[in-house]
Amino acid sequence: LARFPQLRLGLLLDDATIDLIQARVDVALRFGHLPDSTWVARKLASTPNWLCAAPRWVAAQPQPLQHPEQLSSAHWLALHRSGDALRTLQWRHRGTQALYSLQLLPHLHSNHQMAVQELCEAGLGVALLSAIDVADRVRDGHLVRLLPDWEMGLLDIWAVTPQRDAQPAKVRQAIAELQAYFAQLDGTLR
Repeated sequence: LARFPQLRLGLLLDDATIDLIQARVDVALRFGHLPDSTWVARKLASTPNWLCAAPRWVAAQPQPLQHPEQLSSAHWLALHRSGDALRTLQWRHRGTQALYSLQLLPHLHSNHQMAVQELCEAGLGVALLSAIDVADRVRDGHLVRLLPDWEMGLLDIWAVTPQRDAQPAKVRQAIAELQAYFAQLDGTLR
């Protein structure tokens, strides 16, 4: 806005997927796998998924965590949009390339990512969170990244627009600004 003072910005925050045309949205940020649609998507960045817990949760564990199997009975917190569905988490060890899968039923779930993160910081359990959201919280000691030698996949970040042809200059510029922003942000891969 400082660079383009004539531009007007409306910010709509919602973890649910909305209809861009009905909501009169020029550009939306979407995270993760995109379903097939008529929308136009441009990948901005990717962010690793990190398994996190509060320092006091880590301190209360009977032994140091070294393998995902140690988390089979942990209290899991999850982002979930409907019901108490089972989830399967997949890990890959960086060094050995060993794979591990764990099926779990979250003890607590929310449809809002920030709520899951705050519950995790409060020490209520472990959560799979995106590095872009928690890199600073881990750096500042509010969260601990668990099992950093085990990778848990990437979360893609997309700019989505309702039209393919003849995008207005404001949309093209907004996407360019978003790409530049994510390129310098902690927790993203370009």
